Amino acid sequence: MARFRSARGGKKSASVFSPALKKFDDYLASEKPLQAPAEKLFQGPIADALTHVGQIAMLRRMAASR
Repeated sequence: MARFRSARGGKKSASVFSPALKKFDDYLASEKPLQAPAEKLFQGPIADALTHVGQIAMLRRMAASR
């Protein structure tokens, strides 16, 4: 299982994030209607979330290389 370090230096399981991602994936795969067009979802909040994940990963790598 993937692991990452928290800001305090301890280890925390990625399983905290995985259930929410699985639930979102299941909803997208279902026949349930979306509350907004898919284009707006993926060009807005989802794109923002992926950008911030990348920024956090970059900052963690930079901090670890000191």
